[in-house]
Amino acid sequence: MGYSYLVPNWFFGFGLMMELLFAFVTAFIAWYSFRIYSISEQRESKLLGSAFLLISFSYFIKAITNMLILTEIKDGFRVFSLESLNDFGVIAVYTHIFLFIAGLITLAYLTFRVKS
Repeated sequence: MGYSYLVPNWFFGFGLMMELLFAFVTAFIAWYSFRIYSISEQRESKLLGSAFLLISFSYFIKAITNMLILTEIKDGFRVFSLESLNDFGVIAVYTHIFLFIAGLITLAYLTFRVKS
C-alpha cells in the first residue's frame, strides 16, 4: 500500500492549525491587494490579489480535506493512503493541487511582467 504521508497524532492538530493560519494570512494579503487595486487600479495589484486568493482557497480546501479524510489511526499515526480515498477526497486533493499551482503560475506571470 502506498502512503502519501504519515502524520503523528500529536502533530495532526498543529498541522491543521498551520494550514488554516496560512489560509487566513494569504486571504488577508489578497483582500489588502484588492483594496489597493480599487484605489490605484494597477494591474499588478489585481494579479497579486488573484494569486493569493487562489492559494488561500487551496489551503482552505486542504484543511477541510484533512479534517474529513484523515480519520484512520494506525500505530499512533494518522495514515493518508491513496487507496482509502473516496471520490470527495480525490476531487479535493486534485482541486487543492490545481488551485495552488494556478496561484503560483499567476505569481510567476506577475514577476516576469508579461504584457500579453
